[in-house]
Amino acid sequence: MPIPYCSVHDRLFVQQKNVWINGSQDCVTSVNHIYDTLDSATIVFSDYGVIESPCDLCIEIARQALRKQLEHLDPLR
Repeated sequence: MPIPYCSVHDRLFVQQKNVWINGSQDCVTSVNHIYDTLDSATIVFSDYGVIESPCDLCIEIARQALRKQLEHLDPLR
């Protein structure tokens, strides 16, 4: 299962807790290195890895921008 990571805000998603946490690119590099090492040791970890994904902050920023655009289209809101 891939681990979502937002490089814009340096946040990792922790599925067990269903939350985004602050993480650095160094952390992502370490996780990917561990997966690569385990995968090369004949343990199949090909389904694991870190993937780029929008985080909760990205989604909130997009939601606010959309709300502003909709307000301009319908001034009665």
